[in-house]
Amino acid sequence: MCGIAGFYGFEDQALAKKMIDALHVRGPEHKGIATSEFGSIGNARLSIIDVVGGNQPIWNEDDSIAIVANCEIYNFLELREELEQRNHTFKTHSDTEVILHAYEEFGLDFAKKIDGIFAVAIMDLNRSSIILARDRLGIKPLYYFKSGNTVLFASEAKGILVFEEVPRVLDRHALHVLLHLGYVTQRQSMFEGIKQLPAATIMVISPSGIKEWTYWDFQATSELSLDLEYLGMMIESSVKRQLISERPVGVFLSGGLDSSLVAWFAAKHSSELSTFTQRFGEVDESPYAEIVAEHIGSRHFTVDHTPDQEIALARELVTAMEHPTFGLSHTYALSKFAREKGCIVILSGLGGDELFAGYVQHWRATRISNYPNLGGLSRIPALLTDRLGWATVTRGFRALGNFDQKILALKLAFTQHGIKRLFSEKNPVESIDWGSVLRYNDHNDFFRVVESELIYDQLEGNYLKIADRMSMGNSLEMRVPLLDTPLFEYAMKLEVKAKIHNGVSKYGLRQLAQLHLPRKVALRALKPSAKGGYGFNPVDFWKRGMKDYVHQKLDAFEIREYGVFDEIRVVKELRKPMSFARVRLLWNMALTHDLADVFSLE
Repeated sequence: MCGIAGFYGFEDQALAKKMIDALHVRGPEHKGIATSEFGSIGNARLSIIDVVGGNQPIWNEDDSIAIVANCEIYNFLELREELEQRNHTFKTHSDTEVILHAYEEFGLDFAKKIDGIFAVAIMDLNRSSIILARDRLGIKPLYYFKSGNTVLFASEAKGILVFEEVPRVLDRHALHVLLHLGYVTQRQSMFEGIKQLPAATIMVISPSGIKEWTYWDFQATSELSLDLEYLGMMIESSVKRQLISERPVGVFLSGGLDSSLVAWFAAKHSSELSTFTQRFGEVDESPYAEIVAEHIGSRHFTVDHTPDQEIALARELVTAMEHPTFGLSHTYALSKFAREKGCIVILSGLGGDELFAGYVQHWRATRISNYPNLGGLSRIPALLTDRLGWATVTRGFRALGNFDQKILALKLAFTQHGIKRLFSEKNPVESIDWGSVLRYNDHNDFFRVVESELIYDQLEGNYLKIADRMSMGNSLEMRVPLLDTPLFEYAMKLEVKAKIHNGVSKYGLRQLAQLHLPRKVALRALKPSAKGGYGFNPVDFWKRGMKDYVHQKLDAFEIREYGVFDEIRVVKELRKPMSFARVRLLWNMALTHDLADVFSLE
């Protein structure tokens, strides 16, 4: 894995070097830059495949096209063979060079040929253009800033912020969304003018302008019934392909269904597998992980983690994530621990909840879908109760509305008016048009609407970003075999009862787990939980130290100094009874001040 960066519209080799240096932690082993009169592309490399010969940028046979990539391509051997038969000559054994020749051969359809995780930049001297592309689900990040026909891009926003002409201004609309959802959505960043290239998107920057389009999408259907043998074969194929590496590979093992199945199939094809888990104290799932580790014969490591690390690592996590974030210290710490134990590549069970109905939203969707749809009539009382700050009543009315309103009933813990009032009246924020923020496939089945929204918004906009930043922040590559394209497309065609059946969550995975895992693991947590998954109780954590940190950061002087929030209303919020949602809200508000300080934001 790597970090990539560059720009289009001018020549400045010193700037290219500064951008790549800002991404050092993503790729500490080699740095390289390709320059031209119209722009530059660069790479900071963490070597996984072709460790000796795969340094970037890589040029084609006549040195007219160069590529840098943050990628792992799982079909690169098959694609390389096809390209060699078409008379392409390779200089390295890396998967990145396969993308380069695929672009030469197939033009802008190259991304459709690739199965893997990637963010790439191709500099084509023949066309005086730079082509950016991102994988189907946005597993690898890519940000950009454009001004006229000048574009800067990087794996992280910090690579763009080194350019002095990029304004260091907090995007208040993104912050408004984050305080509602706990994260920013997939097109946003916390920095005004810096956007994320959406998943499955290609951008071409050339003298004729900037063009952008989507090359892949999915539609959730119900055309397939559950076939356990085929499902097992698909997961095994995905895991086996993602074990390819010249560096040590391990698995993050929580003892849940997703990571346990990934670990079982990984152990089947790896004789020296390491697994890693954490012990949290009052929320300790390590006994389940230890049962699985013994079952598969892995070399197992358990590390203790305390909620106090959330405070100790607050600024470090803000620096890595580039936005306020809650409850991620355990993922960051586990990534650091795995790296210290010698692993460079980690497999994760991420994606199983989204594909096989593991969230409480899936369970609730099966019930809300039966509520009557009053259409526009439900919006009037919802708007009125929103103004009064009655969140629970507002959600009740929204649950009687159309699909958009029902989605908001599932997602929002606070009313929009209640969050807006926390911002300073001197610099107010506009209301959020949720229809433009949330994205999902049109569908007549509300369960499928919820399923698609969780993938488009929560998975792509939040969890995949967490996986990338928490691992790459420790120079560790995280792979997500349950999101491999063939498996993903198969799961999206499964009927609903293959996912949630008689109230039992992740039904298909659970049936498969009973074939391969100890019964105690396969049958745990039959119903989805509303827990945050943070490894601790947020309200208890508030009493154990978070309260003091938040009060310090939301001190009246600090609030006036930065001018984002209204000091009087924040004080009132601090006096209210604490719940999971309110703890997260106040923590993210407090870390907004850390974000502003770390990145010198206006």
